[in-house]
Amino acid sequence: SAVSAHKTDLVEKIRQNIAVKASDSLRSFKVLRDESSGAVKAMLAVSFEDSETAAKLIDSALSVGEKDPELDGIKEKVAVIDIRTSEILQKLASMGIIAINDEAMKEILAVGDHLDHSEKLKAKRRELRRNLHARSEKNAARLLKMAEVLLQGSFAEEARKPASESLISAAKCLMISSSEEIGEEPPENIGAENLKGLKERFPQLLPDFSNLALALSAQENFLSAEELILSSKRILTESENAMAQSLLEK
Repeated sequence: SAVSAHKTDLVEKIRQNIAVKASDSLRSFKVLRDESSGAVKAMLAVSFEDSETAAKLIDSALSVGEKDPELDGIKEKVAVIDIRTSEILQKLASMGIIAINDEAMKEILAVGDHLDHSEKLKAKRRELRRNLHARSEKNAARLLKMAEVLLQGSFAEEARKPASESLISAAKCLMISSSEEIGEEPPENIGAENLKGLKERFPQLLPDFSNLALALSAQENFLSAEELILSSKRILTESENAMAQSLLEK
């Protein structure tokens, strides 16, 4: 049904958020569902770190469903244990002191190749980041193309606005390519601290960042469309290079 599909989409979005925000902290994460209804019974996680730290990361990832009635009370269904506790439970089960009959529970508690699991989560995070960068880059390129078409048609004044927007979008691409802290959507704003960080990491783009500062403060009229377009192109090129280098280093 449409309702169950909606719920499935939200749960999958939560899983992706957790992969991005907490992958380095978690050994395993699993959603347990009711066999008949498909409703979420619990979300279980085993953490490399202390359970409180991991729980906070998961809590932030769950915010996607806070206001959705389909996931009402989902936070109360989350359980996080540290890996030491997981090992103790596994040992008690092997000694016959406690029984773990549920196959999903056995899977999440099993002590296996931690590094392998962590690498898989990191790979998934890299893929999410790559996709986000591609989406942002496509938007910047679209605006850039629009500005160039207007400029070629002798509409220099009209070209300034999309050129300015392309420059801002290109800078967001650069933020994604140079930061591990990403979400599922491009950054909404470029603040003073963001701009300072970009200047420190990419000093070769300082003239372009000066143009960006004017665009961010709605003072692009001090620049020509040509200047905005050139800065956008240079930042996009640097963003592509930074993204490729970042993925090679992982």
